[in-house]
Amino acid sequence: MKIIHTSDWHLGAKLHEEDRSDEHRAFLDWLLGQLKEEKPDALLIAGDIFDTTAPSASAMKMYHEFVSRAILEAGCRDIVIIGGNHDSPSWLGMSRPVLECLGTHVVPAAEEEFEKECVFVERDGRVALAIAAIPFLRENELANLVREENETRTHDELVRAGYAEHCRRVVAAARSKAGAAPLVMTGHCVLSGSKLSDDTSERQRGFSGKAVIGGVKSVDFETLPEADYLALGHLHLPQKVAGRETARYSGSPIPMSFSEAGSAKQILVVTLGERTGDPVSVVEKPIPCFHALERLEGTPEEIEARLGELAKGDAGVFVEIGVTSGEGDLTPWWEKYAAIVSGHSDIKILVERDRREKVAAGSGLEAIAVENGNLATLDEMAVVRARLGEENLTDEDRTVFERLLAEVIAEVKAGVDDSDEE
Repeated sequence: MKIIHTSDWHLGAKLHEEDRSDEHRAFLDWLLGQLKEEKPDALLIAGDIFDTTAPSASAMKMYHEFVSRAILEAGCRDIVIIGGNHDSPSWLGMSRPVLECLGTHVVPAAEEEFEKECVFVERDGRVALAIAAIPFLRENELANLVREENETRTHDELVRAGYAEHCRRVVAAARSKAGAAPLVMTGHCVLSGSKLSDDTSERQRGFSGKAVIGGVKSVDFETLPEADYLALGHLHLPQKVAGRETARYSGSPIPMSFSEAGSAKQILVVTLGERTGDPVSVVEKPIPCFHALERLEGTPEEIEARLGELAKGDAGVFVEIGVTSGEGDLTPWWEKYAAIVSGHSDIKILVERDRREKVAAGSGLEAIAVENGNLATLDEMAVVRARLGEENLTDEDRTVFERLLAEVIAEVKAGVDDSDEE
């Protein structure tokens, strides 16, 4: 049995307000070609089909058009889709009854009856593959699953125990019907030891404001039930779990943040034996880069040179700029960078950041406030010099600003004095 494992499409996603629809369409067209070439027995999408819980009409259309093309054009007989933390169970489940008629199995959220999270791929009248299609799981549901009277475990301990128990029950239900057929288990979570792409793109915040990674903060891989292959979603960097060939995050098909710039993207083609326990082959198939992301860091001059190189090419690029060294006001540089790419519609600067180190404590406002106790008691020009000391200015610029501010302070004082006399 052969399956293709993918996840984290995030249809409808934007990068700093830049639309990614063209990239998603290009990926789905490419994936359709892979289905035609590989002819898998099942396509498995491990959550986060959409980027938001209220997907746009165009994102919904893209999703449904792909599913219909996969069935009608590529002949994919079984498609298994689980809900992720970005997916709304109601939105994802809206078209579930229709899609099931076409051989597409959608599990938007945890089911009260564990058997409903089981999908069986049949060939020649028998179960040839069992899939424990476990979606993103909510914390309170998991804690309540294992909570006992006079419970002493912490909430996090209950959540982790509940996750393992939920998986155990779904796998047991699948095994009871699958017999000796191989079994695949899905998940949309963080397994301990896995690598996130950054601090934001895979996170959501709970009602308390506390950072939460997909509901379950992390799950111990060793507590999960045995499966012939573990197909995971939620993390955007493709990776093995605990070095296991048969436990994988497929990763997102396009980079979802600049922290993923240059990272390889892939789908996984998994071939299982006729019986559970047989050897499993996993082949990584690289996804083409449809629109590159580049992080440019260095001095203003180094960034200018690299932008010039990009402008000579014809590839689409989204750029994040981070000036890490150099002196002076960066406003003229921002203007110069914009001019370099102005004639290239496929090259866009989405982020500009001043990442230069600030002047060490001792010459800034905070330092003199600590030393003197109260800013209000300081001479105005002492505050001006301290504030200018926090900026990356040349000596010449600092002198000019200091002179201008001294003139402003003098004018303000003169106005106050005149008012007092009146």
